Amino acid sequence: MTPTLLPGDFLLASTSSRPPKRGEVIVFEEPEGRFIIKRIVALEGETVLAQGGRVSIGGNQELDRWAIGLTSPFDPIKIPARHVWALGDRRELSTIDSRSLGPIAINNCWRVPIRYFPLGKIGFVR
Repeated sequence: MTPTLLPGDFLLASTSSRPPKRGEVIVFEEPEGRFIIKRIVALEGETVLAQGGRVSIGGNQELDRWAIGLTSPFDPIKIPARHVWALGDRRELSTIDSRSLGPIAINNCWRVPIRYFPLGKIGFVR
């Protein structure tokens, strides 16, 4: 998730009953038990695909404004209810995200609104 988040950053994560928003950073546990930090790029009911190194959401490439580098291609997928499509910001370095795991159930996610350490970087995660 660099440059948004760096090793050593301490984050506040919490559950939320409100609907997820595109661009939010989330933490979820992947099948092997590791906790993964990614960004929501597509929401339930939307169709997402990657071609030519760019992500398209409902045919609009402008909705994914966090990508750094090229995104490996994947076929169109419609995001089911109560799920999101989450990718790392540095796509060429991300290995575990929705491209390998599929849609992420939102009830298995924690939202990451705040970084509280290092002290000079306290604030909202965007």
